[in-house]
Amino acid sequence: MRVGYLVGGTLSLLFYKLDRKHIVSTFRWGVEAKIKNKKAVNIIYLLLTALVASAVYLIPESEAINGIVAFGVLEIVGAVEKKSGNNFNKGIKIEKNLSRKRKIINKNINDRKVFYETLTLLGKSLIGSFITPLLIIVFFGNGASVAYGMIYFYFDELAHGVGEKILNIIFILPSLIGDGLLYLIYICRNKTFKISFKGEFFQNLFYMPLLNVYILGAYIETVNFYYFENYEVVHYIKSYGVYQGKIDEVATKDLVTIIYGVAGVAFILFIVLINLNLKFII
Repeated sequence: MRVGYLVGGTLSLLFYKLDRKHIVSTFRWGVEAKIKNKKAVNIIYLLLTALVASAVYLIPESEAINGIVAFGVLEIVGAVEKKSGNNFNKGIKIEKNLSRKRKIINKNINDRKVFYETLTLLGKSLIGSFITPLLIIVFFGNGASVAYGMIYFYFDELAHGVGEKILNIIFILPSLIGDGLLYLIYICRNKTFKISFKGEFFQNLFYMPLLNVYILGAYIETVNFYYFENYEVVHYIKSYGVYQGKIDEVATKDLVTIIYGVAGVAFILFIVLINLNLKFII
């Protein structure tokens, strides 16, 4: 049994507050402050990535290396927290004479904001920094997974245009796996197979695979998910899901539990697959 992956993956789930993107971004900001040339910094980081990935390939595989790789590249972020500096909370705390109705409205707005931010953040984390690196380990090995993780944590927030399209291509298979697991949860919870992607499931899968994950998350919680379509000549909002559930802290916590459960199942499937010793690695 690959104990290293098991220990490293478990620790990555337990230490979810360890923000790898923030660590990498801090490194980038520090280097940019000294070099003053973003392109040069990007080249240096890519060379560093190639060096580290090559070193992982050259070092004989061991459970210690497997554990370090799993802990380093796997990440499921926590829920979005209500910050005390939030304008809605300030309105509730400072303006003591507001009517109860106004306070409830402000709280509901904040609950919705936190829920949708959590849905998009956790959905992207599940696919981009959990299922995808697991698949890369299975098919290409530790070195490729390290290279992907370093590049993803560095360039994810900077990915636009071609970079975003490349990420969408990489996410096709991982998101399909995530969609399948979320759909099983939807069936068990809602006792129905019916779900509407407005006839655009496969279009989303190939052009914007994360959108299907967000839609499924909304369906599981029986709420709407709103997506802003932005074309050159027309802009409009599309609504998915069914608005039956209440969006509050309970719904957000339930969503977090579901995403973590899906990550756990995906990790168990990975452990089973990796222990079959199939010759996937290229």
